[in-house]
Amino acid sequence: MKQAVAAAKKPPPPEFVLKRRAKAAAAAGGPAAARAPGGRRPGVVGTEAGLTRVLAIDCEMVGVGPKGTESALARVCLVNSSGSVLLDTFVQPKEKVTDHRTWVSGVRPSDLAGGRPVDDVIKQVGELVKDRVLVGHSIGNDLRALRLEDHPRALLRDTAKYPGLMKELPGGRKVSASLKDLAATHLGLTIQEGEHTPVDDARAALYLYQKYHRVRVRGGPGG
Repeated sequence: MKQAVAAAKKPPPPEFVLKRRAKAAAAAGGPAAARAPGGRRPGVVGTEAGLTRVLAIDCEMVGVGPKGTESALARVCLVNSSGSVLLDTFVQPKEKVTDHRTWVSGVRPSDLAGGRPVDDVIKQVGELVKDRVLVGHSIGNDLRALRLEDHPRALLRDTAKYPGLMKELPGGRKVSASLKDLAATHLGLTIQEGEHTPVDDARAALYLYQKYHRVRVRGGPGG
């Protein structure tokens, strides 16, 4: 009897939680939720399901330390060049979480309770991205959280730093635009409505890179 009660209290594995949320989001968004760029949310754009030369990454953080002002890794998503999810998992920070930042991160205490050890996740991500082009938005934040600062700069693509996607201020100075605005303006996609999902964010960064990379390859403006 005690074993049955303990099992009932045990949080579901992170993969189960993520799949359940994905189904709920798809049901709420209808068919548009699964469409590729041009639809409402980022979807899969190809048939490739395994590792590809280009990958995109996005992480969600929670707050640790006094008042939760420091960040710790809480969820990692990695997608391939088709937008197919290669990895999407919650992570257990080593530090005590003082602010889950749920309103933006989408992370709840129960998610972290069923998350994987941070060192295991970091090791897996490092193996997956080795020698591959890695795309992200303000990707430096993700690299620091994943201890991947030594990933070759020649293999990094940051959509927050591409001049053609930056906002120009009076006087000519350029600053990074938000991924949400870029997705809406350049891809016709809606992301980050309330709680963030790293799957949408990783796909949005990937599709921005692919769009402007193709322009550059054809000889036009791009980067």
